[in-house]
Amino acid sequence: MLSQAAVLVRWADAPTDVIGFWRMAMTVPILTVWSLRLGQYKIAAFRSRGLWIRILGCAVFLFLHWRLWFLAVQQTTVANATVCFALSPLLTAIGALVFFGERIHARLVIAVLLGLTGVVWMEWGEFALEGARRGDLLGLLSTAAFAGYILVSKSIRTRLPNLVFTSVTYGLVGVMFAVCLWAQGQPFTGYPASTWAALAALTLGPTLLGHAVFTYCLNYLNVNLMTCATLFEPIFAAIVAAWAFGEPVRLQTVAAFLLVSLGVLILYAPKVSFRTKD
Repeated sequence: MLSQAAVLVRWADAPTDVIGFWRMAMTVPILTVWSLRLGQYKIAAFRSRGLWIRILGCAVFLFLHWRLWFLAVQQTTVANATVCFALSPLLTAIGALVFFGERIHARLVIAVLLGLTGVVWMEWGEFALEGARRGDLLGLLSTAAFAGYILVSKSIRTRLPNLVFTSVTYGLVGVMFAVCLWAQGQPFTGYPASTWAALAALTLGPTLLGHAVFTYCLNYLNVNLMTCATLFEPIFAAIVAAWAFGEPVRLQTVAAFLLVSLGVLILYAPKVSFRTKD
């Protein structure tokens, strides 16, 4: 499900802020009702000013991630965009080193070097799609923003249930997209049926069944194992994009994917276990 987000964004064929706003507008009510039915909302948990500052920080990073990601998918190939996003575990590890003082080790150095080599290789040569180089840069910036979101949310997830945290953060992100729409004078409605179908699929698939199931599995599977499992996303996304949009998959992109994947596996595979507890 997660792997098809880029394909659905391309299919929506709408302004980035429209996609972002309606994705949140369709998702937040479902998550809110779900968490209320489970009795997870506790007013006392939101009385901390520091907590709200961190939640707002998460929302800003997530907003930047999605907005840059939508622009990237519209300007480069789906394969290139998803390979850029596959770098997120490496960027998160670098962020943890810089901001949380986690120690540097040989696996991290090797993984980062492989990832950087992969990106440089992917950028080597001509592009079949005009403006793809700018799209790839936006994809890398989007991935950096996602790493920021993960790092900032690290402490929040221990204080709030995931459904509550997600619904509040998504709500703030939706407001940010709405402000962008209003500021640019773009209409909120009036788009073709294909756009609404893509937005509904984006909400149901990558957002609810993708992210929700991923979060649920984290309760039972090791987080490093789940991180490695997401490396399959570029493969599935590239296959569907080739079929749906006729996008060619360049040799440089394949080589970049292999190098980035090898880097992530080197960083996390030695720590992987199928159980979170003995």
